[in-house]
Amino acid sequence: HRHPVHAHFQQSQPDWVARLRRRSRPIANAPLTKNHGRFDHELAGLIGKFVVGADGEPAARQLLAAMRQGFENFTGSHYDLSESLTALFRAQPRLALDMLVGDELHDGRAYARRHSLVGGRRFSALAEIPIEALVQWCRDGSPNRWVHVAPLVPAFAPSDTSHAPRWSERVLSLLQHAPEPAKVAESLVELIEPMSWSGSLAEAIRKRLPLLDELAHALGPEHADSVAGWRSQVMLRLDREVRRELEEHRAHNERFE
Repeated sequence: HRHPVHAHFQQSQPDWVARLRRRSRPIANAPLTKNHGRFDHELAGLIGKFVVGADGEPAARQLLAAMRQGFENFTGSHYDLSESLTALFRAQPRLALDMLVGDELHDGRAYARRHSLVGGRRFSALAEIPIEALVQWCRDGSPNRWVHVAPLVPAFAPSDTSHAPRWSERVLSLLQHAPEPAKVAESLVELIEPMSWSGSLAEAIRKRLPLLDELAHALGPEHADSVAGWRSQVMLRLDREVRRELEEHRAHNERFE
């Protein structure tokens, strides 16, 4: 059984290209659930070629609407569409931000949709949006945009794993330009605890404590109380993990005595 988009790869290229440019239906009408194999990679390639500029907006809007519905009702997953998502944010950044990030409050459906973009610690569909375009999109809407988008961009600057992580240029730029930078910073605090690590989680958290110092520097002394509150939360989590690891180590030793 061939996927509809796959079938178009078998047709003569001039006819295929003409039909894509004229109506974009093979892309816009592609089913986006239960995909497998190379579909995501192939769809991303089509998006990069034919869903750009004003002519590509109708197809992009249909694809984004289908993705939005799938993410909100949990029938779609970014794991199946990571390349296509990135391609859409690259080809139509403002439209993708409008439809998948948006202005509305962080309610159930909006939370599920934004969470599907992951960001922060791992893959981010927003990774290739220029910083200037990201900041301008935030400025053009409600103040909620700054808080919604900050956890979705790549959180940390590329670095050697032996060094403590630092906030990415995108994060620092959002903090610099946001009208309420403390709210943006608060949305980032949960990223300090790693999602994956090797060895001691307590040690992994301890290595990330300088991220709080970076937030303090970016926000300035007028937000010192907020930073102190976040530091207390992180230290409480760190202390709990230290105690858990000590108890686990003690129980392990007792089993071998």
